[in-house]
Amino acid sequence: MSSLRLLWRSARALWRSGLLPVSPVTAWRLLGAWRRCSGSLAFLAEAAALRCGERVALHDDDGPVTFAELRSEYEQLARELIDRHRIGPGRQVALLGLNHRTLVVALLAVARTGADALLLNPQSPPAVLRRLLAPNPPDLLLVAGDVPADVGDFSIAVKHILLPTAEVSGPAGLPPKALPRLRRPGRVVVLTSGSTGLARRVGRQPALGQVLSFAVGLLEALPIVLHRPTVGAVPLFHGHGLAMLAISLAFAAPLQLGRKCEVAPLLARVPAGSLPLIVSVPTLLHRWLALGTTSARVAAVVTGSAPLDPGLCTRLLDALGPVLFNLYGSTEAGVLSLATPDMLRAAPGTVGKPLPGNGLRLVTAEGTSATVGQVGRVQAQGPLVLSTDAQGWLDTGDLGWLDRDGRLLLCGRADAMVVSGGENVYPAHLEGCLAEHPEVQDVAVAVVDDAEFGKRLRAFIVPRDGAALDRQAVRGWLHARVDRALRPRSLIVLTQLPRTPLGKIDRAALEVWPEAEGDAQAEPMAVPLAAVVDGTAPRDPALHAQT
Repeated sequence: MSSLRLLWRSARALWRSGLLPVSPVTAWRLLGAWRRCSGSLAFLAEAAALRCGERVALHDDDGPVTFAELRSEYEQLARELIDRHRIGPGRQVALLGLNHRTLVVALLAVARTGADALLLNPQSPPAVLRRLLAPNPPDLLLVAGDVPADVGDFSIAVKHILLPTAEVSGPAGLPPKALPRLRRPGRVVVLTSGSTGLARRVGRQPALGQVLSFAVGLLEALPIVLHRPTVGAVPLFHGHGLAMLAISLAFAAPLQLGRKCEVAPLLARVPAGSLPLIVSVPTLLHRWLALGTTSARVAAVVTGSAPLDPGLCTRLLDALGPVLFNLYGSTEAGVLSLATPDMLRAAPGTVGKPLPGNGLRLVTAEGTSATVGQVGRVQAQGPLVLSTDAQGWLDTGDLGWLDRDGRLLLCGRADAMVVSGGENVYPAHLEGCLAEHPEVQDVAVAVVDDAEFGKRLRAFIVPRDGAALDRQAVRGWLHARVDRALRPRSLIVLTQLPRTPLGKIDRAALEVWPEAEGDAQAEPMAVPLAAVVDGTAPRDPALHAQT
């Protein structure tokens, strides 16, 4: 896209969203905020406070907070971090917390100091966090809001403080000390999902020019407008939630947050008729749909971070209308593509087409370009892609294929392909087939060692409410639909699947799951997703043996 065309499209998108019309006085103030914050995340919050300080910035379980209050709180904390703890450029602060204003304040305060912010998963077991922090310990750990009581078990030699803190405003009667001007923004470091192995740190410090092209593509496709409420049913510590927070700040949108990332209670806070934007993950959308409360009118439902099952996709479109969007990306690659409602209706579950500035290609095992309908490894190129070759391409590790209209459909992970008895087997194919069974609500397939075949498949299924699922009947149903190599040796029935806080299936837990004797029905170690998200889940070491 040429520079002039990009500027024109940017101006048009910003005008449509309501951001562009500003008075000369406001424009001058915003320029001053940019110079003070150096384009960091804190700039978005300060800009919103300058434009509409008395509007609600976010509403969490403890009530609403305005942009002016949010700015006051994070600036006070930033002064404390600088004066008392010597935090600034070149230092790193780890953040641990559930979706609450204290986590947002902490993140903005660290951004305002110019230090790097490392976002931790509050549901990771202490042993996992200890392994993550030990090689490169942060200078400080901020514990925001309600977190597990065993925080000290993994803090190792890291100094940590609990938020909210006291006495952060300085001696009474004195004006607050001015914060220093930032020369450059600090990085925001997020962790990969860790669903198949130990999570890794990925730091970003994107410049405006890097993200402008695909940001314009998002603005053109999504109904993002000034002050539109956002329902944030996704954890803030992940890249998906972080992007949601940035967009909410940029558009001065009241963000609905809750320690429990459930759509229905967050949506209930939004005033009637305000047409909110819902940001969530497929598992939580499935739970919302199952409640039968999807009659509320919404502007858009944006999902991502996990595969969107074609059946769930169709049910959401039928219940909500043409408002469903599916984002595809990763921590290492950023946001890559977007599927619009029309694309999802034509090809349920598709991740759509690349956003402007990004490139996607499919490469076969022989290194050639995949043809239409041929499965290949998905490789990505773009401004946020942490490339692994000289041409700037990153192998995402995903497998997919293109339909005749150029839409990308994913069919599992490349590292999930196994050889069983000499045949190539893709667990995702079996998952997709089992998901079509009328009595199956949820399904996952794990790969386990086998003395005879080398590797074999083990299927875990969750029956629909009230269904009397018969395993032998399911086997017969599969017999007519999949090749012999895809038929699972074990078929285990659970009440719920173990999942990560983002709703992804915890593959590591399934791989070490005890075999059900005689293929009998197994009562879980499975944990309700709400408990995993809100911090009430039991810490079973077996669930995290390979995390």
